[in-house]
Amino acid sequence: MKLSATVIVFNEAKRIQTCLAGLTWCDEIVVLDSGSTDGTPDLAREFTEHVHQAPWQGFGAQKNQALDLAQGEWVFSVDADEVVTPALAGEIKAALQRDDGVSGYEIPRRNYFGGVWVRHGGWYPDRQLKLWQKDRGRFVERLVHERVAVDGPVGRLKTPLEHYTYDGVEDYLARMERYAELSAQEYLRVGRRAGRLTGPLHSLAAVLDAYIRRRGFLDGGLGWRLALLAGRYTRLKYRKLKALENA
Repeated sequence: MKLSATVIVFNEAKRIQTCLAGLTWCDEIVVLDSGSTDGTPDLAREFTEHVHQAPWQGFGAQKNQALDLAQGEWVFSVDADEVVTPALAGEIKAALQRDDGVSGYEIPRRNYFGGVWVRHGGWYPDRQLKLWQKDRGRFVERLVHERVAVDGPVGRLKTPLEHYTYDGVEDYLARMERYAELSAQEYLRVGRRAGRLTGPLHSLAAVLDAYIRRRGFLDGGLGWRLALLAGRYTRLKYRKLKALENA
């Protein structure tokens, strides 16, 4: 079975080489760039000739375009801040050779915040459907928090994908602004609305969910900070939604 790895990128010069170096065992690497200005495409060409350009369309649509460029029977969708270890590569190759009769596989992610592996609060195992038969699945085209929908049973792999998601609080806050705006646009598109108390109540629920129900307290002070950041992000989403409603 031919396996194509797909990666969408924008100004990922700091991380793209580490990401692609972990994918050289795949039969094909497809990189779709959305207008980087930091040399990302040139760095990607050190690992693959399949480097393409396309205007940004939203996460789901962009990843589907990369999927359409892939030639393999199986597709492995990887983000630029994710790293595939030799152990995970071995498990994937064994699964494809074994042919479990599934349409795709969920893979756990080991998420890092400021270089620290976050073990609780919903950050681990964070299973994501990252590997599937190309003709059996596509991304649901949402502006943000895209997911893969497959036709058929889904299996689970055990070895985690290393996900270096945020460098720290400043990085989180900067990206939170962008993700909140995209989430608000998506909410408006599907008809969700924000009342006067929607933001505060959902924000409180996000904090309690991360810190108590998902046991973020086991991560100590970091768990508490991440729970507060989750609440802040949630409140910002609904604030931006309200602004869009009133525009």
